[in-house]
Amino acid sequence: MEAHRQASQQITPDVEATDDPIHGNQEGRFFHGYYDSYPYLPLYILCGWHLLLSKLRRANIGAVEAVKRTVGQIRSNWPRIRILLGADSGFFRETLMAWCEANKVDYLFGLARAMLVFARRYGVGCAVFAICRTRGDAAAKAGRRLGGVLN
Repeated sequence: MEAHRQASQQITPDVEATDDPIHGNQEGRFFHGYYDSYPYLPLYILCGWHLLLSKLRRANIGAVEAVKRTVGQIRSNWPRIRILLGADSGFFRETLMAWCEANKVDYLFGLARAMLVFARRYGVGCAVFAICRTRGDAAAKAGRRLGGVLN
């Protein structure tokens, strides 16, 4: 935020994680099925090339607290800015989506390939992104909505 003289209309932080395998019986050891190992999952929140947050966390800890902290820092400097949080399917969790909706943070989360295969096979319709807008438009009234067309 300090790199900008004034706020734009929107900021788009992106939540990312990577795995850091644990060796032995270290504190915080938790099996993670996706990685098929016992990793720590460092969490990063970036906006373009700017690192907003970096946190080492256990594999069974979500991202809500880190997102709360980052959004709080953004809003303390730019209270009226629109925030569109981006993340991949690893963050597609009810607790994070509910927090975003309750705090007027728009979000765009990618869905895992397994969900796309399911949608294709069973005709569940569209399943490329989960989109929720908290600005009072039709999407907010409908809650979460799946978008994108599978052909």
